[in-house]
Amino acid sequence: MRELFRQGQRVTARELNEIPRHTLRSIKAGPGIRIMPFGDTVSIMLDGPSGQKNVGGGDGLLRVLALPAVPTAPGTVKVFWLDSTQGTIELGSPGTGDNQEWSCTYPQDRYYPQDKYTTLSGVPV
Repeated sequence: MRELFRQGQRVTARELNEIPRHTLRSIKAGPGIRIMPFGDTVSIMLDGPSGQKNVGGGDGLLRVLALPAVPTAPGTVKVFWLDSTQGTIELGSPGTGDNQEWSCTYPQDRYYPQDKYTTLSGVPV
């Protein structure tokens, strides 16, 4: 990667304004990621069909647009339920959740939020 400025170089306002554009041009997408520039901003999206994908900060949670069915056998299901904005960004469709972890342990009949208070019911639709 080329350097924008040399050490000790005087910098103009125009050159300072070039820093964000240079940074945006320097972003490289990995497999399954699409980067689309929009003026001085960039949108980073998953490339491929929408639905459920295991992505994100290493938590291993399934990112979902809507809650899956409650478990019908012993065990616990944990998901990260996306809201309309984050669902569109990550999976290409608006979600119905609130951007937090939800879990349901057999034989419960609904999901429960794990991080914060919510007005959502946790009953899959």
